[in-house]
Amino acid sequence: MTGIFKRLWSSGKSRAFDQAMELYNARRYSEAVRMFEAILAEKKSSSDIYYNLAAVYCSQSNHHLGFREFLQGNYTRACDFFEKAIELQPGQLDLYLFIGICRNNMRDYDEAADAFQLLLSLDQNRTSVRIMQGIVLHNLGSWERSVNHHRAILRDYPDYPDIHYRQGLALTALDRLHEARESFRRALALNPAYRGALLESALIEAHFGRHDEADRLIARVVPRNPADASVLYARGSILLEREDWEGAAAVFSEILTLAPGDINAMINLALIHVHRDDLEGAVEIFDKLKGIMPQDRRFDKAGIALRAARRSPAEHPRPLDVLRPWFRSVTLLDNMKREISRHVDIAPDFEDIVKLIFSLPESDCHLCRPFLEYVEEYIAKNPEYPDLYYSLGLIYIRLQQDAEGEKALRAALLLNPNYHKARRSLFSFLKERGRHGAALLEGDILLRQTKPGPDLYVDLAEACLGSNEPDRAHQYAEAALKLKRNHARAWLADAQALERLGRREEAAAAVRACLGADPDPAVKTAALTLREKLGEK
Repeated sequence: MTGIFKRLWSSGKSRAFDQAMELYNARRYSEAVRMFEAILAEKKSSSDIYYNLAAVYCSQSNHHLGFREFLQGNYTRACDFFEKAIELQPGQLDLYLFIGICRNNMRDYDEAADAFQLLLSLDQNRTSVRIMQGIVLHNLGSWERSVNHHRAILRDYPDYPDIHYRQGLALTALDRLHEARESFRRALALNPAYRGALLESALIEAHFGRHDEADRLIARVVPRNPADASVLYARGSILLEREDWEGAAAVFSEILTLAPGDINAMINLALIHVHRDDLEGAVEIFDKLKGIMPQDRRFDKAGIALRAARRSPAEHPRPLDVLRPWFRSVTLLDNMKREISRHVDIAPDFEDIVKLIFSLPESDCHLCRPFLEYVEEYIAKNPEYPDLYYSLGLIYIRLQQDAEGEKALRAALLLNPNYHKARRSLFSFLKERGRHGAALLEGDILLRQTKPGPDLYVDLAEACLGSNEPDRAHQYAEAALKLKRNHARAWLADAQALERLGRREEAAAAVRACLGADPDPAVKTAALTLREKLGEK
């Protein structure tokens, strides 16, 4: 960095660049962009150091502006800023993640797929990107590709309930209902409170005539989501399947009190009126629909057909037979497929954004706060998703709001006790805060639930040292060394445990092994301090 400033001094100061940097450091990024762009237009030479620095900071300013717009859900503006940032610094490949999300949510599905495919061509193991690509395939209606895509993810990650769920949706769209039912069941086995899987399972059970099982599944959802439109649609569809016209009419009427302009609810209610021989009520609804969507000729035709039916003798064909070619949403499966074919936004992948937030310097931590509010609002709408609480916990910890961070991580584990990543984060958080006893409780659960690697064993050894349990620390350090013999931190933990146990010669040998394992600076300093304490040279 010193060399850069010497070159800047020797090349002559740039007042315009200084002013632009003042704006950048004051986080006035829009004004900074204008000034950096003026410098780029004036210099026009990549050999000029001010040109290069202006390009870097102009890119970073666009990056910040895009991030702000992204967090506020302004995807078109965010995408423009991200693409300008990449144009100035093409190496920022991670921005394609956010461009893909923006493009999907803007319904530019092909562009979204291209952005995600670029990232996957560089690293096929980015699970979150593979999941987002699956959502794009869903939105494109590429159901066969979606099934195969999610099946490939499940080979690597069989414990992701969302993947089983999305595979089930694609199978439903393909009328492969027995396979879909199994996918939803696997999702529920991993997360019994998964609302979407509960609803789809209930609909499929009703389709197969297992109405008691459908009722049982719906009953697990309704109390927590009494006014949720998707829950009401599921209830209404099941009642339609049973030909419970009164019950179905009540449910679709309730939907219309919550969303008076819901076209499909109005169509369903109109067809229910026809089933009940209430042609006047049906005509009234179709006339209303004609006023809302005058370009859709179905509603005018339906009104004409129903008025003719009212004037016709009893032997006239049933009005519903006349209407069926125009309106197919009366059956349970049609309602299911209508819901499945809805556009799905990609909620910003919280874990990826959390990683981005953690990469920001302390001076830019203010960028966390809008996203914190976004996550809190999203959780209020989706209170049963453990991933959201996990991300919320990490953001709180980044903002040094420890109590809230711990509470959010524990909420994630209440929803999914097998959420190993959240438990690992909670363990690390407790250990770093010196709460070694509490950390060891979480560590014991991790040992039971997972196949531990050397790093977990070392962390457990360090927590045991913190809680003054050198015997256990020695055991965990030895377990780590069995898995990775040149683990410098494991040798240090073992040396510290042996020294406390009075086994000084073994401790000295462990220190020598630590120093010979290419330790990082902090571990090396601790090992040298212990060597001095042991009287070793």
